Amino acid sequence: MDKNSNVKPILTEPGALLRATWDLYVKNWQKLVILTLIPMIIMGIATLLAWVLGIIRYLPASEAQVAKVTDPVISSLGFSFVTAGGFDALPLWGKIILVIIVCILGLAVSLSMVIGQLLILKSDGKLSLTEAIKGSVKYWVKYFVVGLLFGLIIVGGLILFIIPGFLWAVIFCLASVILIFEDTSIIGSLKRSRELTKGYWWAVFGRLLLWLLVVFLVSFIAGLLRLANQEVATILLDLAQLVLGPMYLIYIILLYQSLQQIKK
Repeated sequence: MDKNSNVKPILTEPGALLRATWDLYVKNWQKLVILTLIPMIIMGIATLLAWVLGIIRYLPASEAQVAKVTDPVISSLGFSFVTAGGFDALPLWGKIILVIIVCILGLAVSLSMVIGQLLILKSDGKLSLTEAIKGSVKYWVKYFVVGLLFGLIIVGGLILFIIPGFLWAVIFCLASVILIFEDTSIIGSLKRSRELTKGYWWAVFGRLLLWLLVVFLVSFIAGLLRLANQEVATILLDLAQLVLGPMYLIYIILLYQSLQQIKK
């Protein structure tokens, strides 16, 4: 009998995982960045339109720091705004409808962006932007529900003495990627994530922790810059999302593929 037959396969080393993540980002950065920019551009246009119509007004950083808790502060591309006379003049039902429309449109755009990036990465960069955005539509509901269930599972676990929340966060962390890459059902993606992470909880946890440390480092640097100029730091943090957002998806995809190879 082969002495190595009972040796447990090892996941891709954390350092190698980060390097592979960067290499794959560089290979596909144009499409990934454009898809990340789309929500920002739409948000910027919507903010400008709302400002022109008098629905919101610009709030300088100095005023934002002392804004009342009841003031509905809106952040857009590093700038802060509060509702103005145009919004306050609307009847209650008008305010509710406007907020619902904005939330639905924002959600649709965000889903198209993330799912589109996943589809491009799934195709190894072969899909065009148009194909990726069109292809994302059929996943909107399922992707949203998976994300919602994932969030509820974690919150429920945290309520149950905290530890289950951390356990389940790792167990089901691959569900969204699996939903797209294996084109499976909502429950199927959760079950498959549990199957892949079984026996590798600590290994997956360590790699997720490494990514959190990377994000913390970027946030820490942004925090230091905020002491000098809050608005500039916020803009730079938004720009960092052009890299960190897509890279996180790639990182999870590579983690999924490494586990998939082991569990074959």
